[in-house]
Amino acid sequence: MPYFEKQPRETMVALITRYQDRLICGTDVVFSGESADTIRELEEVYASDWRYFATSGSIAYKGRPVKGLNLPQSVLRKIHRDNAVKWFPGILNAGAR
Repeated sequence: MPYFEKQPRETMVALITRYQDRLICGTDVVFSGESADTIRELEEVYASDWRYFATSGSIAYKGRPVKGLNLPQSVLRKIHRDNAVKWFPGILNAGAR
């Protein structure tokens, strides 16, 4: 995310929109069990990332405000769900095993 957030907003909107069928949103936060601290950290990271992609509000990046991308719902759905479902068959049922 830092690489996205430090680029000009218009550049990132254009890049993500152009390559929306090739991107999956994810995180590299290490999941070290279901402790309250780990879950809280994951929730905070996801909420911040979502604000950046989905709203025009500001988030903080290295102490400076960065305006959100306010991507269309169709693009958000692809990068947060549909592309993963397409590329990783069975991912929706992975937790059921």
